[in-house]
Amino acid sequence: MAVAYTVAQLLVTPPHSYLGPDESLYYGQASPSVPGGYMGAPRAWGVPILALPAAMLNGSMLALRLYLSTLSGLGVFLAFLTWLKVHPSFSVPLAALLFCSLWPSLFYGSELMPNLPSALCAVAAVGLFLQAARASRAWGPMAGIAVAFASMSLIRPTEALPVAGTLTLAALLWKPWRRPAPLGAIAVGLAVGWIPWTIEAYLRFGGLTARLGQNSLINDVGWHFAVVRHLEAFGTSTLLCDSGMPNCGEVTLPATLVWLAIPFLTGLGVWAVRGTAHLSQAVLAVSVGIAAAAPYLFYSELANPRFLLGAYAMLALVAAEGIRWMATRHRATRLVAFAVIALFSIEQFSTAQADGHNAGWGRTQYVRIAHRLTVMGIRRPCLIYGYGNWQVAVAAGCDSFGDRLLRRVNPGSEQTRQFLSGKARAGVHVVVLSTSAADRHAPPGWTRYQIMQCPGLYAYLSTPGSEPPPAHE
Repeated sequence: MAVAYTVAQLLVTPPHSYLGPDESLYYGQASPSVPGGYMGAPRAWGVPILALPAAMLNGSMLALRLYLSTLSGLGVFLAFLTWLKVHPSFSVPLAALLFCSLWPSLFYGSELMPNLPSALCAVAAVGLFLQAARASRAWGPMAGIAVAFASMSLIRPTEALPVAGTLTLAALLWKPWRRPAPLGAIAVGLAVGWIPWTIEAYLRFGGLTARLGQNSLINDVGWHFAVVRHLEAFGTSTLLCDSGMPNCGEVTLPATLVWLAIPFLTGLGVWAVRGTAHLSQAVLAVSVGIAAAAPYLFYSELANPRFLLGAYAMLALVAAEGIRWMATRHRATRLVAFAVIALFSIEQFSTAQADGHNAGWGRTQYVRIAHRLTVMGIRRPCLIYGYGNWQVAVAAGCDSFGDRLLRRVNPGSEQTRQFLSGKARAGVHVVVLSTSAADRHAPPGWTRYQIMQCPGLYAYLSTPGSEPPPAHE
């Protein structure tokens, strides 16, 4: 399953495809040839650490995609392997199949983003927790728990908390799991990620409270009913939908059917293992899945299909039990089970393939923009601000400036213009990229060039450069 997942990713997304916006920021921290951009309050350093081997050894997009695809395939194998130790059943590889067939899993498998690794860490952590609860001296599983939570909290600190909280509560409520050692391993793992994140909060953001406040502002944190927005994003492949968008696409029939199938098959899976030793495991998996999804569904207005990967992974473990039960009952239900898996996999793969090729094609524009800026004489030290700043900066070898918090709190402010002017006076080649012919971010007097026609894109330069090539794109 893990090998098939790795190969499928390369069929979905062209292996030479360029970086997305968040990928560019993370990659810039790891690459020795690119100045690292500004890491905002919500971000953690686990993702740049993941990119280090590919960025340091080669630096090509092909090497990065192959590396990430292989890494995610290995992650799927190791994460679901932990469950085979406590539940040696065909339902575990079937759960891996269900999870890996989801289009967000296929699309983000080769992307330098935090949510898929975080989801796999959650699967591994829960499986290892169950192993540790069964053995009197489970030093291996307890070490694994610590590693899983350390990795998860380094990659996505806030996603580690609901999983850790659910496991802790389960250990307190269910006597067979009431052992201090696994809880200690959870605490050690969380500390590995949260201590440096907290120290950085005081060094860069004015304290932990201030950092969490900025995180809340950037991510639209607050009580929201975002279930429909997530369904829209899942159905129309909207990769990021924020509060400024009235909706996140359309509610499509395939997405609705998948979302209806998830609770149905999950409930069927719980019912299928009733009266067995696996019931408590199924209830725990469902509880962790709900805890992982709840903050995104009800406490943030941002909607992105990758946010729910942790919930999908945990619920797949139980939904697979429902499909296994159908496949072993009668000939008719067996045919239904096979049909569900086949139709689901085909539809999700086609969606992922369309998204991957569209993203790969769309991102080439940032490489073209960087090339045009180079032709115009932009050299290091240089700084890119505005449209596609993270992606253009990596392609051009420049630094980038442009944080979501800054744009939300004070867009086009005099403070921003003063910052850009100060950089220019210090000898930095500053470029403001905008789709507007009268951009409010560019300081007065800067030279404007049209560098692309579709989309209409203008570059405001702090010092006059050479005329760009004809903007035919």
